Amino acid sequence: MAAYRLDRDAQRQATGPAVRAVADHAFEILGGTAADGVDIAATFAAASVRMGDSVWVAYVAVDGRPACRVRLSKAPVYSGGDGVDVTFVLDAELFRRRRATLAAGQRVYVDSGILAQCKAPTSAGPNAGAAPNAGAAAARHADVRPLPLSPLAAHLPSYAGGERLVALGMLTWMYGRDPDIMRRLLENELAGRGGRVVSAALRLFELGWREAPRWVDCRFDTAAADAPPVPSPAAGGVMDGRGAIVSAALFAGVNACSATDHPLAQSVAQLFAEHGGRVAEPESPGPGPGLLVDVVEGRDPADFDRHLGPSAAAEGFSSRPRVIVRLTRIRGDGEPRLPAWFDPLGIGGGCPAVKAAVGRAGRGAEPAVLVPTTVDECFAYTRTAVRIAGQYRRDVIVLVDALLLDTVQGLAPGPHPHSLDDQALFGPGALLEAQPWAGVAGDGGDPQAAARAAAEDLLHRLQLAEAPLETFVEPCTVFGGDEGDVLLVGWGATRGPVEEAVLRLRARGKAVSALHLRTLRPLPARLAETLSRFRRIVAVDVAEDGREAAARLRHLTALLRAAPAAAGGEGGASRLARRLTAHAFCCNRPLRPGAVVELVLGLDGPGPDRTRTFR
Repeated sequence: MAAYRLDRDAQRQATGPAVRAVADHAFEILGGTAADGVDIAATFAAASVRMGDSVWVAYVAVDGRPACRVRLSKAPVYSGGDGVDVTFVLDAELFRRRRATLAAGQRVYVDSGILAQCKAPTSAGPNAGAAPNAGAAAARHADVRPLPLSPLAAHLPSYAGGERLVALGMLTWMYGRDPDIMRRLLENELAGRGGRVVSAALRLFELGWREAPRWVDCRFDTAAADAPPVPSPAAGGVMDGRGAIVSAALFAGVNACSATDHPLAQSVAQLFAEHGGRVAEPESPGPGPGLLVDVVEGRDPADFDRHLGPSAAAEGFSSRPRVIVRLTRIRGDGEPRLPAWFDPLGIGGGCPAVKAAVGRAGRGAEPAVLVPTTVDECFAYTRTAVRIAGQYRRDVIVLVDALLLDTVQGLAPGPHPHSLDDQALFGPGALLEAQPWAGVAGDGGDPQAAARAAAEDLLHRLQLAEAPLETFVEPCTVFGGDEGDVLLVGWGATRGPVEEAVLRLRARGKAVSALHLRTLRPLPARLAETLSRFRRIVAVDVAEDGREAAARLRHLTALLRAAPAAAGGEGGASRLARRLTAHAFCCNRPLRPGAVVELVLGLDGPGPDRTRTFR
């Protein structure tokens, strides 16, 4: 293995283009990123975070085939941005479908084996002496260049998907990643596979890294952003939505997990087991707190009692409060057949199975519903749900946008704007979770224990332990100004691109803000008051299927209309209805902040267009 270690002299001898500093950069990979136990996108992200960059990776289906987008920045990133600067093509069929739509001048690096299949006009070879584009058709579109990924991977044909590890080596050189960091990550990921597999993977990676100067004609390095960020406790790690949910559950003491038979639910349960948890049968969840992974969408109306009823799928959990991780925005084949009481946001209101479960449990309250909007919040809200279930003896649903399951977020160590400290969902109970309890001395010499005992005594005297959860729900957090012309309201994974669009719009002098609901039951405190401070309210969502988007938007707007009535306002619901409209972005790629900007700039005229628009 030592014979194939990276040679530093080779790096000094490498020739190629000058490194271009970029503050924000995105590239995409058309095709699967898995190479026999290694995900090259996730490995690249982990190395980038270790080098001080923030990373956002989303796995999406483009025309029904796998692809991913990676965005790098020194500032925090929570969306894929508007476009990509470089595309790597690892899928022949995707290249055929997308070739004519690639942006003019965009660099497109294609595996030479794919080019041979597609017979596409490309540059003539390595950078030295290569023509920019050999064909008129290519000149009208992207700058297509070959990469010898398959020929290089043929040196080690026994490693499945070796061309992807060669691509990882070229990406490492292209973006100035430290090859030793990447090498250690590969060794760690494949350690359980044996020395032969590790050696083969490292040889393929190093082939790509050494050959990159001959074939890649551009290099990038992320430069520091101008605006100083704000601290985030979740900085410094790389995690996807599944990992965040599982890690939080295990950290909070959940000892058993049960899942419905949906593949996405099963994938979370499998990860739970891989990290030391116990996947229990529904009838035997164990003595401690339980975790149920469920889905909202289904294909057969007969299954909805099981999918939407929290106890129908896991009767063993019914004797104690449960945390129910409910996944929504599920991709599926064909149109969903929805019963009349279908609950698009999965909060259980009006669902006979949920009502029956509440009656059987005898707890007198429907499940609380928490809605994370980032991977960080998937971790934080799962922990919060476990605490609420135990403290209030009440089922808690963590409603997870399935897009977050396939999103990897990595925040470099340092300050970030999406701090969880100022986004507490509930009030006085958070005193018991505050850490550390500094500067408080107790009789026993343990300041933390003394402070916790004092806080518990205070809460006991105030009888807060007997108060319902609704007593402590915090007001909603508005991103941007507290009042203005337009308020964009959403949920789940739309938060990143919407808030990025708000920053752009406010820089242009537009009084636009954003609100992403973190609790659907109970609704945030003073929600009606918050909505009343804006002239126009636009509920936004994104989906591949317009019918599903319409169902969720109807549900979201119904929740917003209910806020004035819940606050006791006379005529508030009718006034809100006149200012409320909805819009769904229908696409099979990550939502672009630019598309949100275009939507807001198109809201002209004295009043809102109350017709829902689907694009």
